[in-house]
Amino acid sequence: MATQTEIEIEAKKLAQSYVESEPGLKSVYWFPDQSNNEIRIIDVVDGYFTSPSIETIDVFVFKHTINNQLINLLVGTIPPSLENQPVIPSEWGAWSKAIKVYG
Repeated sequence: MATQTEIEIEAKKLAQSYVESEPGLKSVYWFPDQSNNEIRIIDVVDGYFTSPSIETIDVFVFKHTINNQLINLLVGTIPPSLENQPVIPSEWGAWSKAIKVYG
């Protein structure tokens, strides 16, 4: 199983990849998972449209590897207006627990 440090390093690498491919990227947040089974990331993108009355964002799940170990990568995208708003999945915890890995 990957350690929390390895997952944080991977989250930072992924954020850097996003910067190169998404010109509107303002920031990337990593939400640590205490079980270290997932990489949970929220991208904040200028120009991204979503309903202003959204309750919870959609999160896309991908398979990813860290040191040849399979792990789930969960990615959600929000506009800047929803940054720090209660739209993240409840099991991710609070925004105050997030670590800004870019921006």
